[in-house]
Amino acid sequence: ADGADGANVANVANVANVANVANVANVAKGEKAKLWPLTIGYGFFGFGYVVAATFVVAMGDSIVSGQSGAQVDAQFDAKMVWIFVGASLIPSVYIWQWLANKFGLLRILRIAYVVESVGVLLAGWAQSIDVLVLSCILLGGTFGAITALGLSAARFVAPQRVAYAVSAMTVSFAIGQLLGPAIAGRMADELGGFWWPSVLAASLLLMAAILARHTAR
Repeated sequence: ADGADGANVANVANVANVANVANVANVAKGEKAKLWPLTIGYGFFGFGYVVAATFVVAMGDSIVSGQSGAQVDAQFDAKMVWIFVGASLIPSVYIWQWLANKFGLLRILRIAYVVESVGVLLAGWAQSIDVLVLSCILLGGTFGAITALGLSAARFVAPQRVAYAVSAMTVSFAIGQLLGPAIAGRMADELGGFWWPSVLAASLLLMAAILARHTAR
């Protein structure tokens, strides 16, 4: 009888172990399904932000050279736009993180993507320094925050695969950063300006927002 009881206990333990393994596998599969849209969107973010970040000084130079008759713009050093990027960057992570804590991480991440897409589009469209400065404020006010929020979102949707999630996001972001300047620079040369490269970059940022919404479901 004791032997039979021991066998029963062993069988129950084996069944429980199999169930636990299956449950872990299902959880990991579900996390991976949610992670991939977020990861692809993070790569789009890497492409989208770096287009404006790489060429914003060239955009400023183009505006200044095209408005030589305007005394204020003509005396403006295009490199000064980075002052506005940096000044808006400093408080941005704290502000966006507060919003994420209050209204939800993925929701605020989507909004940040949309705000940055507006900034990138304005940079490509800008025909005055004032508009370019506004675009730099939107860029600086979002790209640091999106970097942090995106990694937090990856940890949130894949708590059982954190190392995998962060590494996948990092690789995707790096690929976007590598491709962005090369493709956008070629487009600018071929099309004679930064408008269409900016449209592409902004469109990818909007796609990142859509993918983040898909992740939230």
